[in-house]
Parts: sequence; C-alpha cells; structure tokens
Amino acid sequence: MAEATWNFSTIGETDFYLSPEVEYATHLLIINSNAPSNLPAVLGVELGCVEKDESRVGFVTSKHVLTKPHRVLNENNPMWPLFKYKNTLILMVNAPPTISTQLGAHRNEWLFNYPPARDIVMKFAHLKRIGTLTTYALNRLFTSPSPMPKECVAVREHELGLEETTESLQSIWSWLPVALRGITGKKGSIYIMPSEETHKDLKSFESKSIIEPAKFDEICTLLRVDGYKIPRGAAKRAQESYIGLSSEALERIKELIGAHHEENLNDTGAMFQ
Repeated sequence: MAEATWNFSTIGETDFYLSPEVEYATHLLIINSNAPSNLPAVLGVELGCVEKDESRVGFVTSKHVLTKPHRVLNENNPMWPLFKYKNTLILMVNAPPTISTQLGAHRNEWLFNYPPARDIVMKFAHLKRIGTLTTYALNRLFTSPSPMPKECVAVREHELGLEETTESLQSIWSWLPVALRGITGKKGSIYIMPSEETHKDLKSFESKSIIEPAKFDEICTLLRVDGYKIPRGAAKRAQESYIGLSSEALERIKELIGAHHEENLNDTGAMFQ
C-alpha cells in the first residue's frame, strides 16, 4: 500500500506511521535486530516476508532512537519497520536507544528504552497477543553458567517472577513489552530459542567448525499455537539462510530490515551522533 495513505499518530514519546492494513492484525511479534544472537532477525526476515514491498505496513520511531542526523541519501529509512503477514505484525527494533556504545559506559538503557517500549504496548493494546522473539544467548553472562537450554519455550506474561519460570537473562526489549502486557491484564509471551551453536568436525583434517541447525521449526510451532500466522516454508528458508550465513548475507539481512548503519562515515563529534 502506498505510503501516502498511511496514518500518523503519537503515543507518549513515540511516533507511528501506519498503513490502514495494520487495523486488521491481531498479533504483534517484536524482534530486537541488535540482539546478541542473529537468529531472531534471520527468522524475522521470513516471518515478515520483508522482501515483498507490500508487506511493509508502517514505521515506528522516537526521539530516543539511536540514529545519526546526517545520512547518505541511498540508505534505508532509519525508523523501525513494521511488517504484516495475514493477522501477524512483525516489528524490527533496529538500533535500540542508548547514549553510548562503549563497553563499561553507563548506557542509561532503562531511561531511553522504557518510553518507546511502553508506547508500543499502549498503541497495540487492543491486539490479542504481543510477543517477543529472543534466545538464551545472554545466559553466558551468568556468574555460574549452567548448560545452555536445548529446547524452545514460551514464557507467558503471568509467569514472570515465578520461581519455576525458565531461568534466562533477557535484554529489555525481550522482557519489558511482555511484562507491561501482564500489568495491563493482556496476553503476552516471550518466545525463547537456543542461540547459535557450533562444534568441531573431528573427521575433518582442518578440524573445521560445523554450525548446528537452529530450532526455527520448533519456535514457529510455538508461535502457531498462540495464533501467529507463519508463511509457508519460513522456517526452512531461515534455516538455509542461517547455515549458509556469511558476512555479506548478514549485511543483506540488516539492509532488508533497515538495520544497516553508517560504517563508512567518520565520526563528526556532533552532539546527536
């Protein structure tokens, strides 16, 4: 649908540019494309059918979004793209807000990420379910790490904080939207899958690393159970992309979802860089 027909609205500190098609959706899946694992973004490309122009039904942005004001004119729109397949919306959170990318720096992640996360949940409060797609990748940061879980799980909004809930360290864009859904009495789920795994091919003379297949089929099954519509063959295509993933392929994925950044520009030292 032509962007000229899109509607504009503001909730809190977040702006929404949306096609009328969004009104017919019942489910939203949020994916942080800057997460420590590439698997959610790889699958998100297939779930949102992002290579089809008609699948893009909106953009979301906020003054808190990390983006440089100077842009090369052939670059993608820096806003977060929203895609739709049947009843399902896929929101790619590109460049989550932060004031510093330096390790050890105080990043104020809550201060800048809470407003857009809250506003997105409020904007789509009428939907039957809002979910996030993530992995166990951050479990590696536990001081006493245990073996990585091998199965996909769906953590419901009412299960957060319970002792028996799956133990997993998650970033703000994975747990906060679902927690807010729970506070407001709405349905939400965190869909967690195992992160990337490799092992050495001991039969190979060069002892090359072999990529273990990702559990895209399993996570898609959990999504279907909760009413999300999954394009036919999405898990298979995501698996093929992942197994053959190269740096060039990863850049293409980032380009498709609008997560390609200005790596060829010198730092201007400007305040809003």
